[in-house]
Amino acid sequence: MKRLRGKLTYANVISTLCLFLLLGGGAAYAAIQLPRNSVGARQIKRGAITPAKVSNATKQILAGEQGPRGPQGAQGQKGARGATGATGATGKTGPQGPKGEAGAAATALWAVVDGNPVVPTFVARSSAVVSVERIGGLTGVYTVNFNRNVSNCAYSVTPVDTVTMVSADTVVFDESNPNGVGIQFNEWTDTGEPPLRNTQFSIAVFC
Repeated sequence: MKRLRGKLTYANVISTLCLFLLLGGGAAYAAIQLPRNSVGARQIKRGAITPAKVSNATKQILAGEQGPRGPQGAQGQKGARGATGATGATGKTGPQGPKGEAGAAATALWAVVDGNPVVPTFVARSSAVVSVERIGGLTGVYTVNFNRNVSNCAYSVTPVDTVTMVSADTVVFDESNPNGVGIQFNEWTDTGEPPLRNTQFSIAVFC
């Protein structure tokens, strides 16, 4: 014991203490020097506490607490329009559907009339026409007789003349003949009274 005391000098004690603190990483010094509950928010470096250092109990408390919702921010600017995508592949052509039924004719009352007085019959082709007459043998005046009353119907007359322009100046329904339509054709002239003229024509009546 006397030998040990003789070797305990001030320099030896200080050297041993420094070696102890160095090997202990300062933990022993901190434990001796820092009093209990002396470390607060000021002593903790910002960002020093990571999620790995937080206990599970603290994490559960933080997860369960939610602060009040803040005000909605301003709407951002509309972004640029994106590029058009590639066109997809064309699908297979479907099977052709069944052919529909033929529609009804626009009118069943019509005729194509030759109009030449030399021809024994005036009618070239027709539907629901009984006869075509030239009134009193007059040039360019005809009556087309149908097989029904056409006095309340509409009509369409188209004259055909490859030599001279002819117009259907008069198209009338004869009150004494409700099944007939009277037509008068006149030749176009620059001066004077337009003369009557025989011509081929077609007529259609819509009821």
